[in-house]
Amino acid sequence: MSAIAPMVNHGNIVGTLSLYRTDKVKFTDQEFRHLEIIAGQTAVALDRAPQGEDSEASLFDELTGLPNGYQLYLMFDQIAIDAQRYEYPLALLSYRVEGLAEIRRRYGHLSSNEVLRFLAQHLSNEVRETDILVRYAEDQFMTLHPKMNREKAEALKSRVQDDLDQHQMPIRQGIHISPRASIGIAAFPEEGTKLEDLLSISEWRLNDDQKLRSASKKPLRFPS
Repeated sequence: MSAIAPMVNHGNIVGTLSLYRTDKVKFTDQEFRHLEIIAGQTAVALDRAPQGEDSEASLFDELTGLPNGYQLYLMFDQIAIDAQRYEYPLALLSYRVEGLAEIRRRYGHLSSNEVLRFLAQHLSNEVRETDILVRYAEDQFMTLHPKMNREKAEALKSRVQDDLDQHQMPIRQGIHISPRASIGIAAFPEEGTKLEDLLSISEWRLNDDQKLRSASKKPLRFPS
């Protein structure tokens, strides 16, 4: 069984994306719609991606292996167009590792890198196939979630923070820390239809969340 979707950019077909199954189970309408979304995203990425030997490296973060912030810009327009056409929400979540500079100062760059890799893997396990996860800055990640409203985004935020707050990550022999993260949410379309607007709102809320968490009864502690 197969499903084939054209990769269309600005009305031009630049290629096709195909999926194949060895069994005789037909692809569902939802699966085919996911394929269409990915095909559209791929067409945009191919059109805008840098050319040359370093083009692949320029789209991915070397430390975590995740797409970088550039890919978020590549994919957003097509996803937003699809969301407006089919009238479904999007949620943009911004994550910042708490105390990363202090972790680096106390335990070194290798330890801070391990914290970033751990968070990247944890978020990878949380996102769905149609979501986008990128490493946006040194201590910051972004996730974009089609068909996720604010209520579901808040539930995701609470679950991620609870899991990270309770996790004890070995940082050195006999020393464990919690790889905590502050999180901000922006909702499409009610809070903006442009990526820049959603990024601004999510980072503003992230900063508020970081202040609230810093003032809570559970401050981030670093073992000696």
